[in-house]
Amino acid sequence: MELLPPVILARQDELNAAFVALDELDHGIDSPADRAIDQRIKSMSPSDSASCVRAMDRWGGYTHGTGVADAALAGNPQAELVIARMEWWHGSPPVPCWTRELAHREAASIRDQLHFVVSVGVRVINMSWGRHEGSYRRNLEQCAPAMSRAARTALARYTVAMRRVRTTP
Repeated sequence: MELLPPVILARQDELNAAFVALDELDHGIDSPADRAIDQRIKSMSPSDSASCVRAMDRWGGYTHGTGVADAALAGNPQAELVIARMEWWHGSPPVPCWTRELAHREAASIRDQLHFVVSVGVRVINMSWGRHEGSYRRNLEQCAPAMSRAARTALARYTVAMRRVRTTP
């Protein structure tokens, strides 16, 4: 599992509070916490704001499954948790750069995880893996800037198609 940089780990309380506030904002709840985080981000310089958003993205990707599992298990003492986690490169540019071979390897990895959870009898699964066409396209923009936009889009779409077709347990 990814090791988060100490600079992000040191901000975990702040980032958790920001997520609670942003969740309230997403659900239309007007609270002092969501107004404070909104105002804080708006008052930052563009580079500080971008850095803050990157930290929240990293923290969110790192903690999301834990939050979903906590909500799913709440109030059900008979529930058991099976963890099957996926990780992606978070650097810039992505290393290695995305290829058709990696699309096949990712689909195989997902298929293997699905076979595992089915084989151990998992009855409910959260698969919020958050990898959509735009994610792959953005990675390719960073690591393959000379690749045409059409080629990046084609590879991103190919990857999404591989994930859908090749991962059925």
